[in-house]
Amino acid sequence: METVVYGIISEVFGVDAHEVNPETEFHQDHSANREATQRLQHQLNDQYVIQMSDEELVQIKTVHDAISQIKRHASKRSQCDKKKAFVPNMENSIYRIVADVFGVDPLTISAETHFRNDIGADKMDILKLIQQMNDEFQIEIPEEEMENFLTVQDAIRYIIMHMPS
Repeated sequence: METVVYGIISEVFGVDAHEVNPETEFHQDHSANREATQRLQHQLNDQYVIQMSDEELVQIKTVHDAISQIKRHASKRSQCDKKKAFVPNMENSIYRIVADVFGVDPLTISAETHFRNDIGADKMDILKLIQQMNDEFQIEIPEEEMENFLTVQDAIRYIIMHMPS
């Protein structure tokens, strides 16, 4: 990664790549202006498929700072990818739990399935559903949240938003 970043920096600032090292300061060593710094931002964003903001760009003073920002964004993307990979399995698990708790065919369940209108669930049924999801996903859904669980999609959304990273 460092070599690629050095190459981008040398291209943007018009310096030899051998002059670039982790402690190289853009503003001091290469008289970085706003236009060159924005070009750097765009090239790093494109190269590493990240979305470095203007606020983050202002914080970058050295090559080391740039590499740290890239790694931080890559880590965020990795966590996001893990969540995306988790979602299909989690949805299937929720469908299975709903089928078990309410005694319905899992093939009749969709994200739009309404617990009360489509399945005839009451508060005790929803409480049982929440307890099963707590066990399955190793989270703690407070009983007060029960009134927010109207559809299967509500359950899916809650799990995604509250699952441990």
